Amino acid sequence: MKKFTILMSLILATIITGSVFAGDTRPAGLKAQLDTMRLEVPTRFECMLSDIKEDFSDDESTFLYVLKTNIKAYWDIREADYSDSIVAAALADFPCDFSTALYVMKTNSNASSELGDLLN
Repeated sequence: MKKFTILMSLILATIITGSVFAGDTRPAGLKAQLDTMRLEVPTRFECMLSDIKEDFSDDESTFLYVLKTNIKAYWDIREADYSDSIVAAALADFPCDFSTALYVMKTNSNASSELGDLLN
């Protein structure tokens, strides 16, 4: 089961980073970005939306802010050049929260780079 989970994480990481969608660019406008995201990663999209609704259903401004942050993070992840292992680990830990996954990817990538500089 663990091998299957790792394999699925790597497959999803490949998809989300845009490797499968080579040549695709971020659509213009938030609505187009949201619609594309919904088509490309429907399960993660619904999970993200469900979590946001659960946490912020009574506060529309915060709901909107968190949704926009997650949409931006999704596209930032797709356009970034993080290693597959860093992407897979972050998305495995935060499958429904792209903004937190992006934060983890950035910190792990920076740590990995700094560690490599120190040890070399």
